[in-house]
Formats: sequence, C-alpha cells, structure tokens
Amino acid sequence: VPSPALSLVVLTLAFVLTACGPADLQREAMITFTRQALQIEAKRDDLFKEGFVSPIACIFFMRSAPELKAQMLLLDSPPSLQSVKDSLVEAYRLEIEAAGREGDFFGGSTSQCYSYIDKLNVDSFLEAYPNVMIDRNGPWVMAQQLRRDTYASWSERLRSHGIDPAKEGFTTLVQQ
Repeated sequence: VPSPALSLVVLTLAFVLTACGPADLQREAMITFTRQALQIEAKRDDLFKEGFVSPIACIFFMRSAPELKAQMLLLDSPPSLQSVKDSLVEAYRLEIEAAGREGDFFGGSTSQCYSYIDKLNVDSFLEAYPNVMIDRNGPWVMAQQLRRDTYASWSERLRSHGIDPAKEGFTTLVQQ
C-alpha cells in the first residue's frame, strides 16, 4: 500500500502532466535553460566588472573560465536552444584560447584577452579604434562576435516560442 505522501506526489505529477501540454513543457524548459545559462554568463561578466583591464582581468578569467565552460556544458538544453548552448560553449573555448595565447607587440609579451571588448561593443570598438594593436581576427574578437550573434538569435528564438525576454527578466538578452 503506497504511503499518503507518495500518492499525493503521483497525483500531483499526473495533474501537471495532464494540465501541461508539450508546448508548455517546452516553454518551461526554454525558460529554465535561459535562466541557468544567463546566471553562468553573469558570473563571466562579473570577472570584468571590477574595473580591471588586461592582463589582470584575464588572469582572473583564465582561472574561472574553464569551470564556467564546464557548467555550461552540463546544462540541459531543450532541442530548440541546443545551438545557443553550443555557441556559448564555443565562445568560452575561444576566450580561453585567447587568454592563453601570447602575442609579441613592441617586444613585450601580452595576452590576446581584450577585457575591454565585449559582445555589446565589439563592432563599435573595432570601428572607433582602427589603429589599436589587437588581433582583429583572433579568438577574443571572434568570441565576442559569436556571443553577440548568439544573444540576438537566442532572443529571437524565445520570442518565436511566445516567450518575451523582457517580461521574463532576461535583461541581458534585451540589451542587444
């Protein structure tokens, strides 16, 4: 004989599965994934918010980025957002590559992690500072362009499923 608590759990689960159709479950899965992925992205962004500039910010980033990438890899993503997850993981890979890459500018060794270039300003920065000595085709710039494009398509994909990023509090998706 099942316990009353187990019976209540089974009845609640049956009600939820009956009341929520596949579209509702997909919608909730998309919202859950987005919330979790944006929390990981916020941890990444916090590494650069303290006013640090290269190379100090990049040292902190190199210590944390592999763990953030692993957290992103472990997230369950609904099929409709798998490409978003894959793109974010690739952006982390590129950033880790850039932060570990050494360049030789004016006889000094510098990381190719440009903490002052992000998904929001990558195009305007490259346009405004055409003579700044950075690898414009390097992994850091590519990662920011990929992240920018991913956020734009992510936001559109949510909207196409009836999810308003602004109403859900996904402000970083609305900034695009």
